[in-house]
Amino acid sequence: MPAQPSASLTTGERRIAALAVGGADDRDIAQALFLTPHTVNDTLAAIRRKLGVTTLAELRAHV
Repeated sequence: MPAQPSASLTTGERRIAALAVGGADDRDIAQALFLTPHTVNDTLAAIRRKLGVTTLAELRAHV
């Protein structure tokens, strides 16, 4: 599946992606954004699907 531009991400997804590529783990992201770690994990999975990436390094190229 070809990668789509990061513009296809919602504002919330972009915030989570930015924190993830900055080195924060799911729990840190959840605490910073007042979410549950499960929500963060699910959102990161959705982001990876939308962008067609599998690794954090690939995600960095889109954010």
